[in-house]
Amino acid sequence: MSSFHYLFIFGNLLLIFISLTKAASLDERCDSNPECIGTGLICHTNLCQCDAPWYKPCNTVCEVQQQSVYEGDTCRVDDNCMRHARCDNSSKKCVCKETFSSFNGLCRKKYNETCAGNDECVSNICDISLRRCTCQDGSEPLNDGRCRRILARLYLNWAQANESKDFCYNDDSCLNILATCRNDGNRMEKFCQCPPNGYTTDFNNQKCIANEIERLSPMNEQTSTDNTTCVFCKDNNAVCANVGNKDTCWCRAGYDKVGNECQNIRYKFIFPTAMDSAQHSFSSTCSINGSIESVQDSLCSCAAYQEYDAATRRCKNIERQWISEHFEYGICTRIKSDAVAQGPINALCPPPLQCRANGDKYVCSCGPNKFLQSDAIGVRCVYRLGKPAENSSCPMNADFINNTCVCKAGYNQVNEDRGCELVLEHQETLADCSTSGSVAANNSCKTSFGGAARYCRPGVCRCDPTISFRDPVPVVCYSLLGVSQPEPNCPPGSKPPNAGTCECKGENRKSNDNRRCDPKSLLYNWNEATVNQADLQRGDCAALYSGWLADFNDTASIKVCQCAPIAFKSPSGVECWPLVYTDLTGSVSACNIPNSMQSITNSRRCECQSGYRPSNLMKRDCVRIPGRLDESIVINIPDVNPITASDCRALFGVLAELNNSRCVCPDDISFANNDGSRCHGILNKPTGFQTLISSDCPQHASTKITGTCQCNEGFVSSADNRICTTVDIPLVGTKEPLSANSCTNFTTDNCIAKYGTDSFCENNQCWCNRKSSFNINDNRCESFSNYIFPGLHERHNVSCDVDADCTRDNVNIDTVECTHRTSASSDYKVCVCKHGLFLNPFTQTCESRCPSDCNNRANSVCNGYNCVCKQGFIEENNTCVPVKEQIQLYKPCNSSFVATENIDVTCSSCNRGECAFSYRDTGFQCAKFNFDNDRCVTQGPNVCNALIGNSRCFEEENKCVCESGYYRDENLCALSVDSRCTTPEQCGSNGICSGQRCRCAEGKRVQNAIDAFGRSIQRCINDNTNGADQIRFSFISVLFFICVRIFFI
Repeated sequence: MSSFHYLFIFGNLLLIFISLTKAASLDERCDSNPECIGTGLICHTNLCQCDAPWYKPCNTVCEVQQQSVYEGDTCRVDDNCMRHARCDNSSKKCVCKETFSSFNGLCRKKYNETCAGNDECVSNICDISLRRCTCQDGSEPLNDGRCRRILARLYLNWAQANESKDFCYNDDSCLNILATCRNDGNRMEKFCQCPPNGYTTDFNNQKCIANEIERLSPMNEQTSTDNTTCVFCKDNNAVCANVGNKDTCWCRAGYDKVGNECQNIRYKFIFPTAMDSAQHSFSSTCSINGSIESVQDSLCSCAAYQEYDAATRRCKNIERQWISEHFEYGICTRIKSDAVAQGPINALCPPPLQCRANGDKYVCSCGPNKFLQSDAIGVRCVYRLGKPAENSSCPMNADFINNTCVCKAGYNQVNEDRGCELVLEHQETLADCSTSGSVAANNSCKTSFGGAARYCRPGVCRCDPTISFRDPVPVVCYSLLGVSQPEPNCPPGSKPPNAGTCECKGENRKSNDNRRCDPKSLLYNWNEATVNQADLQRGDCAALYSGWLADFNDTASIKVCQCAPIAFKSPSGVECWPLVYTDLTGSVSACNIPNSMQSITNSRRCECQSGYRPSNLMKRDCVRIPGRLDESIVINIPDVNPITASDCRALFGVLAELNNSRCVCPDDISFANNDGSRCHGILNKPTGFQTLISSDCPQHASTKITGTCQCNEGFVSSADNRICTTVDIPLVGTKEPLSANSCTNFTTDNCIAKYGTDSFCENNQCWCNRKSSFNINDNRCESFSNYIFPGLHERHNVSCDVDADCTRDNVNIDTVECTHRTSASSDYKVCVCKHGLFLNPFTQTCESRCPSDCNNRANSVCNGYNCVCKQGFIEENNTCVPVKEQIQLYKPCNSSFVATENIDVTCSSCNRGECAFSYRDTGFQCAKFNFDNDRCVTQGPNVCNALIGNSRCFEEENKCVCESGYYRDENLCALSVDSRCTTPEQCGSNGICSGQRCRCAEGKRVQNAIDAFGRSIQRCINDNTNGADQIRFSFISVLFFICVRIFFI
């Protein structure tokens, strides 16, 4: 049979075989691999699936995974292999192409081998002119064909570096991690040097030693010119910050300089989360008890120029006082949580002050050469004395002359050039005074202290003792009585000068020292005086005193100023007040005793007002009549009216009436309150009194209808109509009110009356409006906006560093965290409730407002007010069950699918489940990428840093390494000892961040090491000098003694 016939028979048999064979596509059922028709398909778990990890599903086909397999690992096709590698047909492993060598799973060419592009070379540099792989500047070739960076040492100058031919190319080419690569300004070659500011160089040990400064900013006048630049600060609570273009040590956020130490000034304060303030109205009504607030960061906060008072929980004015020329009106510089200076902060400086630069700080200032002065014009900024001035805004008693402010003649410049002083000195001599005072200086003294004042020395005047004397109140020079002088200034009690001489008025007599005009007689009550003033006349008394004075004539046996028998001396001692309930000798012009009035029936008598009577027989006062309702009130003072109905109404309200010396409440329309102090109208019953007011009604009642007491809205009257009470309706919780009212037996007014204005009625129960209020002590709805928070400009005082800073007796560390609240308040870390918890601003605690059974509900978590299912679960019949449409590896998915709880699988752009970032596809399962053991190039350049910060994928070694200056420590990359830090975590498990500097913790020690790039670093390790090292020494010692015994015995 011919070959054609054989071929024909074989072809027919093949067609019959294919027709009898079951063909399946992606995701269809199968029993063996041949049934799966399509590129990259295999039969796995009785389904046609892509041959993972070499092929992956994309929509309905399998796509080859390109450059995903390292040299030496299993492959399917050439495209699986990394660049410059192929898939060997026999071994099915990736092998390097000819002329390429393997380097940690990658195929590259060695140093000096021919190349066509950078990606072919292990050094990643192909010299195009030579078409050969070469090393980059600052590197040298190794025997294995790779390149190694040459690390340069520290040198004092170019000559030393040139002698060793040890130049650098960039900062990374310096052996010391702190060194910088720069030239000397004269030559092109660069050499490694310590940073120019803040460091000194130890050439013997090849170290850059950072300045550790003890002096703290803000500095005083004497030390502000210090040019030492800080890197670290000796005080552990200080940071090196740049303020006013100068690096100095400042106390960190929450600390202030006291002496030369940083002291904690924080008060613990908790803020709501951003979700909390978005869900609740913390800022709906920002005006509380006269405080000045503004809405900041969605909270009622203290406004600019205000500060939070922790004692009252209110805002108060920021008060600024002059400190010194260098500090002016106080510091307005703050250090933020990231150790960066914040300033200028104008909100800390009440106008007209502004926050301005002054040396190493920002201060509240009026501006150059100015200060704050309060005068008749108001509070304003004026120029300091003797400084350049642009206008005539000068201090009091100063003149604007030649573009500067100078004190007026005679005045002395005081108070750091901020005042002009002129005092009247108490010295009765001019002998030691200057005789060269100008006329202007003398005139200043006369203008301020009187015509007899004389200039003595700058800022000091004295009274001329030959014609005057100094009076302490007011401070002035008074003329001596009876002494002629050119500019008399007569003392009190004297008459206008005659021919330059001061004399006493007729009712006064001159003192022996010629300095006083004393009254001829003091004022006495009737018959109290015993001293006779022989030259006293009745007119003298009238000139000295007023009121009801007693008469006397020239023949009287005792001449004295005294009140008439119907009057008494007033508390001031210069008036005679009429007695009450006493007939006067004339019509009443004024009743002077408090609570007294002219009698309605007798124009010549003063009486006490209704409800008042004299306290005793002397009738010199009017006091409230003592007694209560239904008590007998007896007044036993002669000529004084007994209790009247008018008195009852004044004492106990308009409804009170008199009954046999008792004030009583008429039973038909009123009743006495509990303490018997007032008659209250019976509720809902007309009293007939048009003048009835709310105080005549029971509590929570008012006169909505004239003359009738009725309960206020939301209150109901008791069965006896004597009490307004709230209704018996419970407060059951918080919720958002419905648009339709579902209360049938009660009203929202009933809830407001009992629980506050933020409550409402729903389903015959009271609720707090969740948006605006919270339930306080289970008996009131408290508005969120009743609470004030520190303003953004004063968050320095409430900042924190770690969660432990936020705890106190009633605050659990598990409920609060130290973080940045929002982007608007990112300058400072503050204490904030943890996610899912709400702030109770009354108790300053964080609380859950979920149903109480949430903790007992499987697979659920509390989120705000709701108990919700965890990720990957959905609620069914009040239980959390797994979501049916979860993303599964290689399976079809879309945006509605839910990720599994361990989030190792995500939905790709091909609408298929794939291993998430930082997971490796190992074939039908996802393995977490291992930082220390897995190769990283195929995972992408960011995988290392995503797992552990401050790391990268080092392509030359194809592994994750810590960045230069860091070392591997447990689950992080830690900074080298003496590196600058901001958090303790940066310094590793054996280190601490103290004073912005990584140091070894107590019980740890420093060990010299190198980082992944060969640079010198130091790390912290356990101090085993008392443990392992001793054991190591003991073992060596034993070996030593054994050797000695063998060889010498």
